[in-house]
Amino acid sequence: MGKLDELKEGLYAKDAEGAIRPVRRPTALPRQGSDVGLAWEERARETPEKIMNRSLKKISLILGIASFLFIAGGAIFVLLSIGRGTAEAAIQIQSRDSLEAGEIFTIPITFTNSSKVMLQNVELVITLPPGSLVEGEGGVEQPAPPHILKYADDLIPGRVETVEVSTRMFGAEGDMLFVQADLSYKPENLQARFSAHARREIRVASVPIAFSWEAPEKLAQKQDVVLRAHIHSSARGALTDLWARIDYPPGFTFASAEPKPDADTNLWNIGILAPDQETVIAVHGAIVGTGGEVKAFRGGVGSYNDRTKEWKPWRESVREFSFTASPLSLDVTMGNGTDSVVSPGDKLGFTIHYRNNSSVPLNNVSVRSSLEGGIVDESSFSVGQGGVPAPGDHAVVWNPGGTPELGSVAPGAGGNLTFRVNVRPRPAVRSADDKNLTIRVRSKIDAASIPAQLAGTQVGMEDILELKVRSLVQFSGRSLFRVSPIPTGGPLPPRVGAKTVYTLVWELRDFTDDLENAEVQASVPPNAAWEGKVYPNDAAVTFDGASGRVRWRIGKIAAGTGVLSPALTAAFQVSVTPASADVGKTLTLLGKSQLTAHDTFTNEARVEEIDSLTMETRQDSLTTNSDWAVAK
Repeated sequence: MGKLDELKEGLYAKDAEGAIRPVRRPTALPRQGSDVGLAWEERARETPEKIMNRSLKKISLILGIASFLFIAGGAIFVLLSIGRGTAEAAIQIQSRDSLEAGEIFTIPITFTNSSKVMLQNVELVITLPPGSLVEGEGGVEQPAPPHILKYADDLIPGRVETVEVSTRMFGAEGDMLFVQADLSYKPENLQARFSAHARREIRVASVPIAFSWEAPEKLAQKQDVVLRAHIHSSARGALTDLWARIDYPPGFTFASAEPKPDADTNLWNIGILAPDQETVIAVHGAIVGTGGEVKAFRGGVGSYNDRTKEWKPWRESVREFSFTASPLSLDVTMGNGTDSVVSPGDKLGFTIHYRNNSSVPLNNVSVRSSLEGGIVDESSFSVGQGGVPAPGDHAVVWNPGGTPELGSVAPGAGGNLTFRVNVRPRPAVRSADDKNLTIRVRSKIDAASIPAQLAGTQVGMEDILELKVRSLVQFSGRSLFRVSPIPTGGPLPPRVGAKTVYTLVWELRDFTDDLENAEVQASVPPNAAWEGKVYPNDAAVTFDGASGRVRWRIGKIAAGTGVLSPALTAAFQVSVTPASADVGKTLTLLGKSQLTAHDTFTNEARVEEIDSLTMETRQDSLTTNSDWAVAK
């Protein structure tokens, strides 16, 4: 029996005579206190606002369901239209996995539309390792930009495209270089962009640069050394933006190099090194070591960022030296042995200690000490222990003729030799090259008679002591009234109750070293007033009224200022208005002036001070001593 038949049977039934009649069922009425009537009454009393809110909730629910169905349908459509794969595009970098540093290296990058729709606005971004080179406009190589952007045509389904990039990449042998390719695109009929990525590791298999040394294998305990670094390229193309670096061991004092370093004392910008080209760097200096000690110089070729100071070597080489103990040794010291900087006009005292380190007597020993630098006063030589100056050679010598102790020096025995010399008070500065002066004391000991036990052995040795010479800095000040770069005013001599304006001048001369952070300061006394006039107008002279300090900010002072070029000067004005108690007195216009600076050659602070400036205008040729005291 179906449900419809069951329904009919429930509504109609046969009576006793078989006639069909409707079935009456009892009607359930509400019980006393039922809420049914109240609910209808409350709905009847609802306001239009409540009805509207209920309608809005229904509409929001319907719209939410519709949005969900739309998004889900769109996603299903995109999946069906693009294809069943996990990516619409595939990208691959097909280069070799190794290279020779600096070779021209071609990188093919292949990408494919693996979907069922057109891919539009396709862009390919290639990222090369830092320091790579690419061909720029006119075929000239240039550093690769951080990202290389290449546009491609629209890709129809199944289409394959290949883009090639030619570059030269660099690194040390064994380095891993990384190339990355990023493809972005927009499937047809969609607004969103998608991307695919590929990354390739490329190993530096070899570096076509040779770095070799030319230097002695053994060194005395103290001696000059010339070290030559040979850099040769066997690359197939020119190497550009190439730098060389040499790291010095402890005990090495750099003197000079050819060519001159481009950064610090150990970095050279080689620039371009053509195929089969060689460049040579010669370094001069002095090195100190002990017998049996081994020291190493480390050299390298690579890239250097002058801004960040980052050094990346491509090829490195180490040269080791061993020190031999000489049978005869000497050691030179100045003063107490701690000073290494002297000043013009200094009186220098040197001590040479010699010793026989062998097991046999050494006869007819001689010692010679010469001073290089041209700033010592040869006429001031004073030599002890029987030594004598060597005329015209800036040297002193000792031998058995004047020093009997040198006739035969027993095993383990030694002694001291002394001499004195003065530094010239004013260095000769004739050109810009006359700067950063040094005094090199080169001392050598040897024996004329070599015992059989030491045959074939270098008996003597050389010791070098290098001293830096401070720059001569002349700092002066003067007070002026009539011969003045700025017009003055008031009575001279100054009178009680009347204002007299003076001009004060600072002047600076710097002979042989560059100075930096130079500044002059002084205090204006309470009895004087700042007038606010400065000469020249661009002079960085300022006055702080709260502290009474006047300051001249100079900054850098080049060597030769005031010698090869005009002196630095700054002028400013102060005034005094004397009181009756000042009659007959010479008033102070400016307290002691102090110059502070940093010497870039000796790497030390420089401080120069001059006395107070007063009404005594001695450098003003148009005034006399009668003008220098307050009158009534």
